Amino acid sequence: MSGDFQEIEKELLSPIIEALDAEGITLPYLAKQLKRELKANETKHFTHQGIVQDQRDVEAWEVQQRARIDAHKLRGDYPAEEHRITGEMITSRSPEEIRDLQEIANRVVDEIRRGKKAKK
Repeated sequence: MSGDFQEIEKELLSPIIEALDAEGITLPYLAKQLKRELKANETKHFTHQGIVQDQRDVEAWEVQQRARIDAHKLRGDYPAEEHRITGEMITSRSPEEIRDLQEIANRVVDEIRRGKKAKK
């Protein structure tokens, strides 16, 4: 079953990845950006009575921390997150919205099934 999920995920993400690549947002580019963020600095101004006395470049801890979290997620170092869809998410909607959501879900399933048949 996990193989099927990986195929579905690849097919759904493929247009997104292609669009990002077309704009130059490739894996090597993202890796360089991540590395830059892991080393990020910011300029701090030290004032006395409203007058800047000194300024220094210091590590941008917040930027670096977010970059570290992103890096760990990308490497798969954290356990997978679990997301549950409950009936409340659907039943609290209007009948029209429920019908629209069902139509969308059916179209996605049909596309997945067509894709599997075409590959066989």
